Amino acid sequence: MLYTCYDYHSNRNACCLIFIKDKGVINVYENPEYNYAHLLFVMTEEKMKKEYEVLYKLYTISTMLTENANQLSKDTRGYGIHKRTIWKNLRICKDYDCENTYMSEYPKMSYKLSTDTNIRNNMQFIEDIIMISDELIDEELIVEFVNNESNCIEKELCDMEKELEIMKTIAQYMNRIIPENFPDDLKSTILADVYVF
Repeated sequence: MLYTCYDYHSNRNACCLIFIKDKGVINVYENPEYNYAHLLFVMTEEKMKKEYEVLYKLYTISTMLTENANQLSKDTRGYGIHKRTIWKNLRICKDYDCENTYMSEYPKMSYKLSTDTNIRNNMQFIEDIIMISDELIDEELIVEFVNNESNCIEKELCDMEKELEIMKTIAQYMNRIIPENFPDDLKSTILADVYVF
């Protein structure tokens, strides 16, 4: 699952949208007045891209403002998303924080798509959101986003390489421990239990 956030703050208009995506389905949460987030609606990414262009642009920008979309932070206030805030459309805060993104419980992904009526009834919140100024989406932001994504991918690859090495080592020793004439189905069952970390 991917967790991203679009957080805009000004004295008169503050808004926070949280997107949770899995298997092409996106749950859209709002976080009004800095209370805990609640679900607005659920739709496919494809539908969002085709029918709700402004919402899809907010989602795309949220991926650029989120530090690591693959994980949530947890502290005494609940689960949050590390993101950067758009400040009065003058700048993007340099530091990542979880303010305005807290959920009291670990979010459960909903795959039940909202009706068009439900989506339309909740779109007034989306329409009130101030879109980030094009000047703020500069080369520096894009480079930082690409670097963050690259670092996340590199970390995942390193973790997978370590896991693969462990699996190879286990398989090597298991072949020495289990006799050659041992039934394949029992051997597979034993190996499956051993590979669970």
